[in-house]
Amino acid sequence: MSESNHVYRCEICGKVFDTSGGKGCHKRWDHSEVYTRESIQREIQRLAKQKGRAPMVAEMNDEGRVSAATVENQFGSWNAAVQAAGFKLNINQNVSQVDLLDELRRLAQQLGHPSTSTEMRTQGAYSCKTYQNKFGSWNDALRQAGFKPHREAGVTKQDLLSEIHRLAEDLNRVPTVTEIKSIGMYSHRCYYDLFEGWEAAVRTAGYEPVGRVSGEDHPHWKEETESLPWAPNWSQQRQRALKRDGFQCRTLGCGVTREIHRERYEKDIHVHHIIPRRQFVDSEGNYDAEQANTLDNLVTFCLEHHQFWEQVSPLQPDIR
Repeated sequence: MSESNHVYRCEICGKVFDTSGGKGCHKRWDHSEVYTRESIQREIQRLAKQKGRAPMVAEMNDEGRVSAATVENQFGSWNAAVQAAGFKLNINQNVSQVDLLDELRRLAQQLGHPSTSTEMRTQGAYSCKTYQNKFGSWNDALRQAGFKPHREAGVTKQDLLSEIHRLAEDLNRVPTVTEIKSIGMYSHRCYYDLFEGWEAAVRTAGYEPVGRVSGEDHPHWKEETESLPWAPNWSQQRQRALKRDGFQCRTLGCGVTREIHRERYEKDIHVHHIIPRRQFVDSEGNYDAEQANTLDNLVTFCLEHHQFWEQVSPLQPDIR
């Protein structure tokens, strides 16, 4: 039965909706405040008892007493909530590419357009991570199914800015790039393609990016490093780091190579200082560039993950 012929009734108040998404949004806004982490865990366990396994996002939106969005707001992610409720994740490692493509086409027919990753996450049978594992990326899966990726389908800067405003209103704060990935309407790649970075997109929308602060009186103020000199051996050390890392982003599961990076961002893949360069300035203002550029302090990252670690500095990546 297609979704257009189905009636979706809120289990809490009895209100009827034409789509599961409409019911999910209703739950999020009208009922989310009554749910604690403990009650959400019990609801996951209740559905799991019916299904004989951990429920999926679409099943929570369709049959649960709380929306999946509320679950994710409380726990940070759907998977974290499922694990907190005592279940293993539905990874779907054994599903075939044929089944995944069939589900993409089925959902596209139901929706009237190719599914976004968010729509698959909320209404589909499989996780977006499964598509990434099987096809390399969500967009590659769309191509295999005969669809044009969304970021190549006429998404404009205004579309992206409107999405930032929408999420900011939903969350009552500026969204992070992680939230764009998990609950945003468009791929986070769109923001890097059209604005040359997430921070640039956020500022264009009129907000200050999360994690960026300014002013010497602020407890988290960080000196800018652009004025620090580069050591004569920087180019050599950079090449040594790239070669050691196989000319590929070291972030687990990223897989962006130098060639992919140049194609995607029109610039070379990045080399990141694990301990920030500003920390190699002594009390007299002298900068030890040679020590900052030791090979053990360098790691290859794509633009996206380089920006992430710059945002959360002084936290450091574990690249063991």
